[in-house]
Amino acid sequence: MKLHPSRPNLSEAMDLRFDAKNSPLGFKLRTIDHTSAGLRDLILDTERWSVRFLAAEADAWAPDRDVLVMPSSVAGVDEAGRELELAVDAETLRSSPLLTPGDDLDGLEEDGWLPPA
Repeated sequence: MKLHPSRPNLSEAMDLRFDAKNSPLGFKLRTIDHTSAGLRDLILDTERWSVRFLAAEADAWAPDRDVLVMPSSVAGVDEAGRELELAVDAETLRSSPLLTPGDDLDGLEEDGWLPPA
């Protein structure tokens, strides 16, 4: 179920209804070609109070690392199915930057490293 067909930002798509008991962590990220990965973390921009990146499990192709996903890649939310629908394919997801615990994200430029959805 697409909540906002006009490609909302992540906060609008999730309607800001999540709290500690009802967290999006553990949701599946589903690509347009039906590949899925688990959402492990939300990386926040504390200056803008927004989600900077989604961190998704990458164990299938990069053990012990997560893949960074732009929030703008979220095309919809299926709360009942606990899925975030991405507007990218599996290959794009696999080619996204990888995150190893302890990595510094300050040098990562959000624009240009992930094709627009």
